[in-house]
Amino acid sequence: MGWKKTCIGFVLHRLRLTESVVAKRGKFGSVIENQPQSRILALLGRDMSTTPTTTRRDFAQDDKEKTYMSYMNGNMIKPVLLVLSALLLAVVSAADIEDIVACPCEIAPLPDLRHKELTARWMVHSLNWGVLSTISSRLTSSEGDRLSIPFGNVYSFVDGTCQNSTGTPYFYGTHLDQSFKDSLVNNHASLTLSEASISSVCLSTSSAGVMKRKACQIGLKYGDPENPVCARLTLTGTLEEVTVPAEKEWALQSIFQRHSSMEQWPQDHDWVVAKLVLKDIWLIDFFGGASILDLDAYYHADDFMKEITGSSGDAEEEDKH
Repeated sequence: MGWKKTCIGFVLHRLRLTESVVAKRGKFGSVIENQPQSRILALLGRDMSTTPTTTRRDFAQDDKEKTYMSYMNGNMIKPVLLVLSALLLAVVSAADIEDIVACPCEIAPLPDLRHKELTARWMVHSLNWGVLSTISSRLTSSEGDRLSIPFGNVYSFVDGTCQNSTGTPYFYGTHLDQSFKDSLVNNHASLTLSEASISSVCLSTSSAGVMKRKACQIGLKYGDPENPVCARLTLTGTLEEVTVPAEKEWALQSIFQRHSSMEQWPQDHDWVVAKLVLKDIWLIDFFGGASILDLDAYYHADDFMKEITGSSGDAEEEDKH
């Protein structure tokens, strides 16, 4: 798409130049007869040093004609450039646009505010990335003592395929990365999610209502990711590598479905699949402070998740285990 954007940019640039010239000449055309030659040249932005000598009468007559022709040319060129711009925009095919805006999964509507566990499950299934925080194995005190200093790192995750939600976040990472290095020393971790992150991933028209929530939009009167009505969730537990072959294969299929570029990442990085085994769930999705959710109620929201994903999930659940 690079060459298309360049062409469109050029046409728009020429349009701005045309408007500038026409505006300048249109503004001063009515007084051109009564101005001395030097004044006319200055008004039109002409360079005195490159203008041939001529009489006042000849100059006035010639320049009136040139100004008129330039004005007419500007008015004729402008529609042509507009048409060219429209044609170039049309060349940006539907396939190109789809590459930019396609959502990995259809995003279901938000659950009722009264059902906190459902909101948490909706977030874990609908969102695609968050901040994974570990206890740093790199940062130490000035004396060299290891301290319990948190380290946050952006990570993509899934809790299953588009059609199946488990509630457990799965990650595709490598021990070359700091977060996975940290987990070898201390595997306690947390994953923080914000509802505001949805709009950073895709702009599917079918999910536009979900992703354009005013509560999360910076610039609106009350909109901000820190607004309590813009849901935020922190899952805390232990980051554990997935070693069971069937579960690992299932997790990889889910990850590659929803993060397709990962399948093309270099194979010499010794990629591993890990999951966050949950111990605590902290949620804010409305005024009145945070809710600490019950893990059993969170995982028992399966019926709701099956309904919004349009799948029973039974077969996949059996394959995973």
